[in-house]
Amino acid sequence: MPIVDEYFLPCCRRLSTWRKGTLRRGWASSVEVEPVKRLETLVCILSLLVVTASSQVHAGTWRTRSVSAIEATSPPPAEADAALAPVPGPDPTLQRLSDIPPPASRAEPAWQSPHRRLTQVEGDLGVPAEEVEVLLEQNRVRSAIERSRTMMRARQPEQALAELERVAEGLQTDESRRWIHQELGTIYFRMQRFLEAEHHMATAHALAPDNPSLASNLAAVQLTIGELDEAADTLTGIDLALVRNPAILFSIHFNFACLHSLQGDADRALEHLEQAAAHDAGATYTSIGDPQLDPLRDDARFRDFAAALELTLR
Repeated sequence: MPIVDEYFLPCCRRLSTWRKGTLRRGWASSVEVEPVKRLETLVCILSLLVVTASSQVHAGTWRTRSVSAIEATSPPPAEADAALAPVPGPDPTLQRLSDIPPPASRAEPAWQSPHRRLTQVEGDLGVPAEEVEVLLEQNRVRSAIERSRTMMRARQPEQALAELERVAEGLQTDESRRWIHQELGTIYFRMQRFLEAEHHMATAHALAPDNPSLASNLAAVQLTIGELDEAADTLTGIDLALVRNPAILFSIHFNFACLHSLQGDADRALEHLEQAAAHDAGATYTSIGDPQLDPLRDDARFRDFAAALELTLR
């Protein structure tokens, strides 16, 4: 081994030369030779220890240098993984700085460009942008009405009105406006604020004059505030032949009965009461205590009608 030749053999040569020189100078007597042998043995042992330690030191140094060399030529794990992926080169199609697309952070947010988003929807689904705007508006109105009804159930009418009035601003379609005014009229009527109720019911009816439900509601408010002629005009303007909903038919006939009762025409009032009961007997029996029917209570026919209705529902 090179390490042993470098350290062990010169020591042996120097020891041999020193021993020979000592013997030639007359030191090799029987008394002096023994100490010399002992010294020679001690020197050899020390030389072996030195050589062994040096070998271990050099071996460790070699290992350290070898490991360092390996680590120097090997990339770290992250760089090794990256080295497997191809390195992207410049895009030959980008000839000028203006050709580079803007970063995503500079793109216009969708909520800042609703028309652009609606146009994109039209291109994707084939739906015109105007129809999408109408659908979005109607969804907002429906949500506001549901929230207002929840507030009314919680006995918070002022909050319900504020919710509807907030949404009413900026509506684009007559249908959305009609829904809002109809709901506002209903809330004001329940709050017994009849003038505001009449205003909103009249507005809703003007937006949809052929709607029998809106006409019946407007007539109910007009009857409540004593506008009998106006209520008569509103009710007679309804084409009953086109109405198929039993609940709406009950409402119309019951309002006719109230109108004729207030006008003092008991015959026509009882006739419309019977027609109202034919469409919805339960609702008629529940509503028969309306104060607008008080002029009929002394009439025997009215009492007989009420008794027969009660027997029917048992």
